Amino acid sequence: MINDKKYWHSPCYAIYNFKHLIGKIGVEKAFHCKKELEAYISALTLLAINHIEGEPWWLQVPESDPPDILAGYWFIKNDGGGGLAIQEIEVFRIEGYTQEKISNAIKRKLHNKAYAPKTTLVGLINRDQEIADLRIISKEVKETKPKISSIWLVGNVDDITQSTYLIFQVFPELKINKIKVNEECERLKPHGHLMRTTWSSKKGTAIKSSIPKQKFPLLIPNGSY
Repeated sequence: MINDKKYWHSPCYAIYNFKHLIGKIGVEKAFHCKKELEAYISALTLLAINHIEGEPWWLQVPESDPPDILAGYWFIKNDGGGGLAIQEIEVFRIEGYTQEKISNAIKRKLHNKAYAPKTTLVGLINRDQEIADLRIISKEVKETKPKISSIWLVGNVDDITQSTYLIFQVFPELKINKIKVNEECERLKPHGHLMRTTWSSKKGTAIKSSIPKQKFPLLIPNGSY
């Protein structure tokens, strides 16, 4: 098994493998596996973006961070060649043991680190209580004028095994999505679970191709999947 920058996994691959990890070691231990959790939360967010935009996104786990995750989607250029638009993803957790407002947690994260302009910030809401008015959260975050691409929040509706999530974009505009993982992944199944990109100097374009599942490279560097 290898890990290489030219290989991109589908969000569903990351989600199914994390659920398999939960089955092996339990939810609490799985949520302490940093890279695996970051890939999982990013994958859920990319499913929401897929649902909105209709374009399949792919992800990659760098060997070192920042960023936590790289995401990309394939597009056709005006000259007919292919290209890959890449976005950086940074993941953080909003825990239940703190009384911090969600908007303050986001603002603190933005204040503590300088992010590249093409960064998507994703916050996992790890709390049992009901989420406050999202319009207020979005308004308070916008007032800080973030210099990044977008900010998302992820919260589960049911128990984690139910595969239903509320995923919110709070910047640059408010969008609310209820995602059923199995339905979204069934829709994306024709695209496969892995994309390989290569660069053709002759054509001056990127080329994508599929790869047999038995030869899948690792999603998590030095990991089990």
